[in-house]
Amino acid sequence: MGKQGKFYFEASYRRGRMEEEKRILRVRGSLDQQSLLDSYTPTLLLDTRDNKGLPLLHIFDNPATNAETSLHQMALDATRFVPTTFKFPTHLQSHRRLRGMSSEMLISALLPKFHALAPRYPKSPLHRSSSTFNMASLKDQLPWTTAPIIINAPMAGVAGGNLASTVSLSGGLGLIGGLFDMQDLRFQLQTASEAFNSSPEFSATSAKYKTLPVGISFLPFVLKLQDALPVVQEFKPSVVWLFAAKELDDYADWANGMREVSPETRIWIQCGSVESALYIAKAAKPDVLCLQGADAGGHGFEKGAGIISLLPEAADALARQGLTDIALTASGGIVDGRGVAAALALGAEGVVMGTRFLAAKETDVHPKYRAAILEAQDGGQTTTRSKLFDNLNGPNKWPAPYDGRSLLVQSYTDHLNGVGIEEIRRLHKESTKSEDLGYATEGKGRAAIWAGTGVGLVEKVEGAKEIVEESKIDIQIQSKTFRIGDKQNVGERTCNEMSYSL
Repeated sequence: MGKQGKFYFEASYRRGRMEEEKRILRVRGSLDQQSLLDSYTPTLLLDTRDNKGLPLLHIFDNPATNAETSLHQMALDATRFVPTTFKFPTHLQSHRRLRGMSSEMLISALLPKFHALAPRYPKSPLHRSSSTFNMASLKDQLPWTTAPIIINAPMAGVAGGNLASTVSLSGGLGLIGGLFDMQDLRFQLQTASEAFNSSPEFSATSAKYKTLPVGISFLPFVLKLQDALPVVQEFKPSVVWLFAAKELDDYADWANGMREVSPETRIWIQCGSVESALYIAKAAKPDVLCLQGADAGGHGFEKGAGIISLLPEAADALARQGLTDIALTASGGIVDGRGVAAALALGAEGVVMGTRFLAAKETDVHPKYRAAILEAQDGGQTTTRSKLFDNLNGPNKWPAPYDGRSLLVQSYTDHLNGVGIEEIRRLHKESTKSEDLGYATEGKGRAAIWAGTGVGLVEKVEGAKEIVEESKIDIQIQSKTFRIGDKQNVGERTCNEMSYSL
């Protein structure tokens, strides 16, 4: 197949020393009867390009229906695919939501979807790998983006209009971090709007967009809904990102309010546990849930899991409740294409990066802050989660479930050494009056420097466009070199091993 430029993916496992079963996904440049497998294993075929250059995903549908069948429907409707009754119809359904995706990106997207079919085989070790969302649903929401969708975290006071517009102009989703000042948020949105208008490529197609191609974030626990609504109504951003409500039920009020003033705006809500994901999904009905793993920098759940277990467990829980129309994005410790590839394999439809963008030229950070980020290595040792960081300016105002991850700074070291909170606050206040605003390298600063455990992988300052493009190139390289196990000796490998070659 290599000479014909075709792709092959095989996932297999052993149920015993002598018995082996295979799941095969063949991605072919042409459709032919030889591609059909036996009735025990479903087959998905891809016409890599039609005469318009549009990738077409074809699936064998049930002859009893003429409706297009999405992969998540195939996974959930197991009765239609019982091995003893499964039949191949004569027609094929085309899935036309994959424009612009390279073959490598298609593989990355298809892999978790294909795994989603495994639950109807009870003994399959792929059972827990259930990403059952609508294919390319984020692409539908964000038509200017290209896969994989890279998103900058909405870091308040750091991620402004320059960063957000650059990320969106590069095929990602740019987010502006909102805090208290709605006038400043308006200024940042206007900055982004002007950047789009001055871009020849973007301005030529902007008329077809009903919303401004950026998102904005709000912290419901410190803001009043009525103060935020006029901003959304005026600028109509593509995404409103909500995070850290006092009560989970508050998200529903915010979501309903935003939809009333800007119906085309999508609601994204960040959470950090399976329980909160389920509750928010039912109560607020967001378009996207942004799952944040414990490796993330800045604020998040004090008690949380890493994204490796959080995302698939949340996906499974949502699928069991029939909540598969909500897309999932991943964040926490992801800084390059390797992390992006891992997140996609877990079932994410987009990837959020914060720490990586702290080194972007367009980010509004103090030079000392950025220097500390670039200096840091071994993020699991040089960062820590603590509520102390939110007590430096006075009593902590964040809701009880939250804390924050920062680089180790002198304030935290003093705390460990038994220095009282009042003295720590006094020293912190003095340091923030200096030109360095309390930031310093070598852990000598007193102000919090929010960063995730992936900080050691951030090595240089570069433009946001380069970060987005490098991440996409990295994942293509990972797709071409990803190899676990050996196709020729798949029977000798252990459970869940996979081979993927070009």
